[in-house]
Amino acid sequence: MSKPPAATPKPPAAQTDQPKPAEQSNAPASESEQSGAKQRSFSIDKYREIAKRLPLSNQTLAGTWVAVWETAKERSNIQNEPVVAGSPLIILESIEVVVIRAGKETGEYEVASCYGKGFEKVKRVGNEIKTDSRTFIVVDNRNMTAIYNRSDSWDLAPRPGTPTNVNVKRTYDEMTTAAATYVKMSDKTGRISELTQTWIDDKQEIKKDIYCADIEVFKKDGLNRVRLGSDDAMEFTITSSDLDPAVPLARVLEPNFKNTTNRKGLLDTGETLCKAYFNFEEPLPVNKNLEFDYRYTIIEQLPHPDDPGATLGERKLTGSTLIDLNAL
Repeated sequence: MSKPPAATPKPPAAQTDQPKPAEQSNAPASESEQSGAKQRSFSIDKYREIAKRLPLSNQTLAGTWVAVWETAKERSNIQNEPVVAGSPLIILESIEVVVIRAGKETGEYEVASCYGKGFEKVKRVGNEIKTDSRTFIVVDNRNMTAIYNRSDSWDLAPRPGTPTNVNVKRTYDEMTTAAATYVKMSDKTGRISELTQTWIDDKQEIKKDIYCADIEVFKKDGLNRVRLGSDDAMEFTITSSDLDPAVPLARVLEPNFKNTTNRKGLLDTGETLCKAYFNFEEPLPVNKNLEFDYRYTIIEQLPHPDDPGATLGERKLTGSTLIDLNAL
């Protein structure tokens, strides 16, 4: 439910071709599958109509919520970064599924985060709930709205592969405005999904309970970004394009990873050269907009310590998650 705090971002991904999915299908993925172009628009009206028919509690905010966000980003004062100024540069539409739990004190709640914060404690004061970045207006205990406005100045690190003796300053200013409607879909406060992680080269399989999911669509290109959050410090983001240079193409931080020699449970396009691939499975028409099935592969190219242009090999992370709103 929370947006990341304003901070100097990690550098973006290297421009690489997306690999074919590994160990999932013998048939190559279509271009539309690789780009996420089959993704459709989201509408809160569908969920609101379903929620009206459900016998949900109006005594507490605790439960599982669905929100649809509309976001616009305008960029200006661009230096050495291939983004276009003007409004709107990027229009994002996203659906968010988030669990809110009752806290120990009266009026206190715990809100699941998609940004590696586990559950954040918040306090309801009157009809408002405030997090670090947003204020939510409680219409009643089954409906909320939210507005998010932010101004950032991004100072990006040089792109991977840039010679160390070349000083290329990459900056731009960005104004983000967003609005959302939240609808409670269930009184349940348990997990909404399970994420599987198979760290192939490290011979580890990890399963995580998911309490927050944020699925974004870049409306101009039909591209996707998926963020998932658990009840610990796990970070999980995959984007099907580096259209947004201030956000890593792929970042997975797994706190339960068992450390091996010089190995960490971290894959990040900002720290190593990575390729990211994920496949969006179109749901059946009867379940349209209620089910999201993802298969993902991230390949990390390990850099050579003495030769910036060479690699020592690869690490591979694969897995899947199914977000089924029918099962809430």
